[in-house]
Amino acid sequence: FNTDRSIIDDTKANFLKLFPKKIQNYTLYQQPYWKFRVGNFYREIDALVSLKEIRTYFPDAFIVPDNIKRPSISN
Repeated sequence: FNTDRSIIDDTKANFLKLFPKKIQNYTLYQQPYWKFRVGNFYREIDALVSLKEIRTYFPDAFIVPDNIKRPSISN
């Protein structure tokens, strides 16, 4: 997060270069900060696995608990 949107846009561009596989990502504004979030993880362990990989390039990354849509169950 940062108050300067251009820094968030640069971070997003760098992230998408490093992790080109399809992963949900969001840029949002919550005054006074612009925030860049990635992933919708149903299980905390999945978030932790991704966080370990992401921290290789973005050491300040952290998990943000949030409400997400549950994955659909297919038969």
